Amino acid sequence: MAIIYLVINNYVAHSAPYPSIYMAWEKNIPFIPEFIIFYQSMLLILFVIFMLPRARSELYTFVYRLLFIYAISYMFFLTFPLEFAFEKPELHEGAFIDFLFLLLNENDLPYNQCPSLHISSFVVYWFAVRAYLTNIYLKTSVALWFLLVMSSVLFVYQHHFLDIPAGVAVGLVAVWLFKDRVK
Repeated sequence: MAIIYLVINNYVAHSAPYPSIYMAWEKNIPFIPEFIIFYQSMLLILFVIFMLPRARSELYTFVYRLLFIYAISYMFFLTFPLEFAFEKPELHEGAFIDFLFLLLNENDLPYNQCPSLHISSFVVYWFAVRAYLTNIYLKTSVALWFLLVMSSVLFVYQHHFLDIPAGVAVGLVAVWLFKDRVK
């Protein structure tokens, strides 16, 4: 799926620029470079979630949900490309933070705005992981981390606000369409 994502992003980049949809108040959102740590934790979290299912049906449900959000998002990215409107400040935050932004900038062009695939993914991730979190402190910690990841899309200047509810909607539709078979 990552290869398809990169191909679509590069294909769309060839006919840029595209319109941007944002609200005036979004210009006041601060750029917080440290939030790249939350943003880039997505692949590590995905790896952990793939290790959780106890039954094959749980794994299938998770994969079907992911495939659905990817397919819907990719269709939107191809047919209605939008571009992020603000410039990221030049970074000199230290090797680790700068490296995480380098990875982001090399693999994620600003033409895949709405719906936010990051947000859709974390909605699906939450429904995949919440049943395994029986300790209230662990569940609260994971929920807080997920909220920080979801807010990071704004603070690292990767998405506009509209992309968030659109991403939540795509994620919730995936959860609704592909029900858990094992409780």
